[in-house]
Order: sequence, then C-alpha cells, then structure tokens
Amino acid sequence: MIMKLPINFRNVIIISLLIGGSILYFNFLVFSKIPQMFAIFNMAALISIIGIPLVYKYIAQKKSKKIEGIFPRFLSDI
Repeated sequence: MIMKLPINFRNVIIISLLIGGSILYFNFLVFSKIPQMFAIFNMAALISIIGIPLVYKYIAQKKSKKIEGIFPRFLSDI
C-alpha cells in the first residue's frame, strides 16, 4: 500500500530540494566540461529549488484571499 504524504510547505521544500539537488548532481557529472549546458542546468536547478515553493505559497495565498473576500458576504447573510 502506498502511503500518502500530506502536502504542506515542508514537504514541498523537501521535494523541490531533492529535484534541484538531483539536477545539480547530474549537471556536475555530465556537463561540467560544456559551459553552456552547465549554465542552463544550473538555472534549471535554481528555478526548481526556489520556484516550486514560491508557486505553492502563491497558490495558498490566493486561496486565502478568495476566502477572505467571501467572508464579509457570509457575515451579512447571518
């Protein structure tokens, strides 16, 4: 049986670090002699390490703002 991890910010950071770290490891093993490819893969690793948690936080903030926008209408109905 497959265990499901709860999707919280800590797990998102761990997963993004694993993805970015594996890209960096692959980069140093394979493309260390080709400067253009080395730079491209470094940027891809940086985007995956920083970008994934930022997108997760943005989606959570957007959801929170939507709920806060509906709340005054809910209070007026009561």
